[in-house]
Amino acid sequence: MSSKSFLGIFGQNAEARAELLYHQGKLERAAKLYRKAGNHRRAAAIFAESGNHQQAIESYRQGNEPAKAAELLEKAGDFDAAASAYEEAEEWGKAARLWERAEDYARAAELYARVERYAEAGQCYARSNQHDKAGEVFARAGNHPAAADAFLAAESYLQAGEHYLEAGNTAAALDALSSVEPAAADYSRACQLLMPLLIEEGHYDQAAARLEPLPVAAGLYWRGRLAEARRELQEARRLYQQLVREHGGYRDATRRLARLEERPEPEPDAVARRPAAPPAAAAGREPTLAELVPTAAALADLPFTITGEIEPWWPGCELCRAEDRRSQGKRLLLVVPLSALGPEVEAFRRAAAQIQALKHPSVLRLDEVYLTEERVILCYEPFAGDLLSRQLAGPWRPTPNAALHLLMQASEALSAAHKLGLVHGWLSPRTILIDDAEQIRLIGFGLERLRPAGDPTTVAYRAPELRRDLPPAPATDMFSLGLLGVELLGALLPADWSRGRIEPEEVRWPEGVAELAGDSLREALVRCLAREPIERPSAEVVARTLNALGLMPGQVLQGRYEIQGELGRGGMSRVYRAYDRVMAEEVAIKTLLASALRHPDEERRLLREVQICRKISHPNVVRVHDLGQFPGGVFITMELLDGEGLDRLIRRAAPLPLDEVRRIVQQIALALVEAHRLEIVHRDLKPGNVILVGDRVKVLDFGIARMGAGAGQPNVTRTGEVIGSPLYMAPEQLQGKPVDGACDLYALGVITFAMLTGREPFLGEDATAVALQHLRDAPPDPRELRPDLPPAWAALVDQMLAKPPADRPTAADLARAVGTLPA
Repeated sequence: MSSKSFLGIFGQNAEARAELLYHQGKLERAAKLYRKAGNHRRAAAIFAESGNHQQAIESYRQGNEPAKAAELLEKAGDFDAAASAYEEAEEWGKAARLWERAEDYARAAELYARVERYAEAGQCYARSNQHDKAGEVFARAGNHPAAADAFLAAESYLQAGEHYLEAGNTAAALDALSSVEPAAADYSRACQLLMPLLIEEGHYDQAAARLEPLPVAAGLYWRGRLAEARRELQEARRLYQQLVREHGGYRDATRRLARLEERPEPEPDAVARRPAAPPAAAAGREPTLAELVPTAAALADLPFTITGEIEPWWPGCELCRAEDRRSQGKRLLLVVPLSALGPEVEAFRRAAAQIQALKHPSVLRLDEVYLTEERVILCYEPFAGDLLSRQLAGPWRPTPNAALHLLMQASEALSAAHKLGLVHGWLSPRTILIDDAEQIRLIGFGLERLRPAGDPTTVAYRAPELRRDLPPAPATDMFSLGLLGVELLGALLPADWSRGRIEPEEVRWPEGVAELAGDSLREALVRCLAREPIERPSAEVVARTLNALGLMPGQVLQGRYEIQGELGRGGMSRVYRAYDRVMAEEVAIKTLLASALRHPDEERRLLREVQICRKISHPNVVRVHDLGQFPGGVFITMELLDGEGLDRLIRRAAPLPLDEVRRIVQQIALALVEAHRLEIVHRDLKPGNVILVGDRVKVLDFGIARMGAGAGQPNVTRTGEVIGSPLYMAPEQLQGKPVDGACDLYALGVITFAMLTGREPFLGEDATAVALQHLRDAPPDPRELRPDLPPAWAALVDQMLAKPPADRPTAADLARAVGTLPA
């Protein structure tokens, strides 16, 4: 076919003529014609093929494909322009790499942080001399030594000291914290952190000089510790008594007071002396492990120096605090004679790698294992707590809330271990460490075949089947957990409980505990004590039951988010105020209720929420930070908003002034412009999902959003379920049809109607009646309820509430139009 006949067939079809020119080798003319026809992608490809990269880049940009333009710019060596184009395409990581190459470290750092590449972000912040920000992102990455060094370079001595402590480098922490000036706002906090370090090093005068800035209760406690270290036992006793009497809650003071009251008074003329030093200390050198641990004389070659007293953990076993001479960091060592393991040594050797793979915030992390001819030495992360058994030996008992928090941590830890095929076997207060913040660590995984000890309390926690020489199993741990729960909550079991089946009604619970724990948890704990292992619930079930009670004040999620209180709850979720320990700021935490977890799709939906919301970066959309999982479900963290819900404002003050309605509608529309640009549909826009913070409007809860048509994301709702609130749902939503951004404009029309008149356009006795009106009836004229409303307002609301989606304005059109309306 000739060129003439070909052109005759296609007539004025520009793209066909462009393709013909392309096949004729006339690339420049073909590309220009494609661009004129609006096919910028094809034009760009042909321009690139012809070697005209500048025009190719321009065409990709005209076609809203900045990522393609960025690739060409990078190949051409124009790194600054390429980086900017990658930013436009939201390819933050690629942009960061190029800005770093261009030595714009500040810009690179911000973008690396945005994609959570915290190591690179920290390095770039440091290179741009933003050491405080470097410290923050290193902390988010869990790199405490680097965070500490960065904060030190920024002269943020408190933060440096805190992270040196996290890294176990007490010498550097002591130096950093000592550099905090008395006039600094955080001087009191620095003094509190310094107290144990100064007392442990024997710097009593320096410790005494820092008592004055401490809060009253903390001051009493550390005065007592200082008096005790100086062997002024009577003064220490007096201070601890005053602290417990006037302030309460200081568990360590209660424990120390109990020890002092058991200790005989020294003779009046006696000279206070330190305990006799080992031969090494007398010779002016550091004591070795062999000298401080007589049973571990063969371990002198290990790279550790004992720094604290050795606490008996088990007959023949020793738990001691040590310093790692390689890193100067703190460690906990558990020394177990092979004789205590009997023939199970090989089984332990095989399990060692699996134990080290167990990473959970409530399990003491095992870092290294040393195996000698006579002993196993387990090297753990440092932990500043004490054995729970020693705490319970004194007058201290946890509050019911604290007890539930402890059980939650233990059940979650056991659930994680059981999923890896690990069994504890000896769970009891003797194998649980607890700190002053009531965070726990389980210790001793892998030692389930340890030969029984003579301690009757520990043996009592063992499941009955183990006394019949059956192998330990997950159900074994559940018996121990149940008994621990009953003890911590102060319940009384029937006298013959160990001989047969216990009925829940036979257990007596303290006043207030029964209501707090709920029927499900109390029944689960009693079931844990069943004689037959098969009747006991799993750790995951107990953890879910505990989490169904809600998060407790003081509970810490993922070792980072400390719950401060509940802010509210909805049909599927609860919202809490929390403190982010890493970023040192308050956040809101939203969780999916355990009851919703009966449907796995609900968990997938909330997990999707953060993935979707984090794509939206706009001042009128609530900022979402992070997501995480716990046995009770999933949670997201977001900015904490101190404002008023639009639903409350409407109930309180509607009809609202026109200028206020205009401001709110315009800002909601701008939020939707950004969401719809990313093909995100809210699907449940309503006044309850709009927060007013001063003059700023914030839209939240895109959790039930799904990617718009063409995004390729599956619908994760249950079959037949309609998502949304009937008062605000568009007709196409009610009919279960595919939806796009137009359904959000309909919902915004309902919201606008309510703000203007004080009520929604369609009301009924039930959801079905309301839905039928949305489908069949024309909306009422808002001027019937507000006669002075200008006609332009009524016309815009009518357009937003149009039944056909195509008749409604887009979010961008609405944002422009509402700004022109009279106020």
